[in-house]
Amino acid sequence: LEVWSDQPGLQFYSGNFLSDIYGKSGAYYDKYSGFCLEPQKYPNSVNKSNFPNIFVTPDATYCHKMAYAFNTV
Repeated sequence: LEVWSDQPGLQFYSGNFLSDIYGKSGAYYDKYSGFCLEPQKYPNSVNKSNFPNIFVTPDATYCHKMAYAFNTV
C-alpha cells in the first residue's frame, strides 16, 4: 500500500472497535480485522501552539488531496 497526500499528519486506525460485523457475501469482521490510514491535519492541533493552524474560514476554499495505490510484491 502506498499513500500520497498533501496533509501533514496521518491517523492510523487499527479496527479495534470492530465487533461482530458482517460484510459482503457474509464476510465476518471482528476486532483488528482491518486497518485504515487517514491523511489529515495534526490531531489536537487546536490545543498545541507549536502545531500548524487547522482552521478554515467560511470564505476560504478547502482542498485535501490523497491517493492510494495497491501493489503486489
